[in-house]
Amino acid sequence: MRGQSGDAEQGQSRRALTLLEPKAAVSGRAQARSWHPAQGSRRTVVHLSGEPETRVVLGRVARRWPTVRFEAADSAATGVRLVNERRPDLVVLDAVLRDADGEAMVRTLRAGDRCDFPILVLGNDPGPRERARFAWAGATAYVSRPLHVAELDRIVRILLEASA
Repeated sequence: MRGQSGDAEQGQSRRALTLLEPKAAVSGRAQARSWHPAQGSRRTVVHLSGEPETRVVLGRVARRWPTVRFEAADSAATGVRLVNERRPDLVVLDAVLRDADGEAMVRTLRAGDRCDFPILVLGNDPGPRERARFAWAGATAYVSRPLHVAELDRIVRILLEASA
């Protein structure tokens, strides 16, 4: 039985998240399992989104985390301003923005004064080429749509723990 549950856990983690910089998540993996954004000090998550539906879904998920301050921007310019003002613990970025290329946006965020926060990219293409493109730009993790609440909750938890 022990081998079966370990195999199930391994299969689940491979399916749910592909980290682009695994060392950040691996170092906090044991702690991340016991930590949740509802615990601990106040954290800030900024979401740069080109799709109103994604802002709504992520906003609903964020309500589950009373210690997380969640803010959304609907344009690249507003997003950069918000990131510079709020100094977030995590940036969630749609791969497609209406006024900017997502890959270029990752590079812009990484060029800022304080660029040590993780960047989670929400994309439509589950292929390795797209993931690699964002990894080279500086993204920490990539999740393809459709989004699943439990998966998103787990990924945010891991990334916030890694950035603590």
